[in-house]
Amino acid sequence: MGRRAERPSDGENEPGARSSRKLSEVALASKSSLWCVLLHKIVRLTGATNCVEMGTCLGISASYLAAALPEGGRLVTMEGSPGVADIATDTLRTLVPGRAVEIRRGPFHETLNVVLREMSPIDFVFVDGHHEEQATEQYFRQLLPNMQQNGVIVFDDIRWSPGMKKAWSHIRAQAPGVCVDLGTLGLVLLP
Repeated sequence: MGRRAERPSDGENEPGARSSRKLSEVALASKSSLWCVLLHKIVRLTGATNCVEMGTCLGISASYLAAALPEGGRLVTMEGSPGVADIATDTLRTLVPGRAVEIRRGPFHETLNVVLREMSPIDFVFVDGHHEEQATEQYFRQLLPNMQQNGVIVFDDIRWSPGMKKAWSHIRAQAPGVCVDLGTLGLVLLP
């Protein structure tokens, strides 16, 4: 969802909403290889073993994250669109066979709390979905108490809209640890 042209239509982020976007449009929302390599390196260098991705899309960034996991590591990725999740399942089977990756289907308001209970404490989270100010700030508040010491939370598309800019500003003001602004990505490095 990095480009303004790929923004969901009004109501598309609402619970139970259906998207009419073409697969080619969805594919454009995937992270570029540059950003995916950065995510891979963060997971690899921190030794993260319990990882969560919010917004699977076609499974491209999830493949990079899964490939970075050490033996015994696990990635749970969440996707609201069942059809897109099916494509991501095929992507992950092809690109990272045998890796401990699970896709949870459903909107974040239905899946996140369950994932947090199962995965806590979490080492790494990539928040790449439901790019709205209040939702993003709420996810941050939900994630914080479930994070491992020295964990990392990465927010995508922090300049995607005025609301996302505000959300990132509020997160930086509230976050313990160090916040790093990379223009499109925002990193919260927890103490």
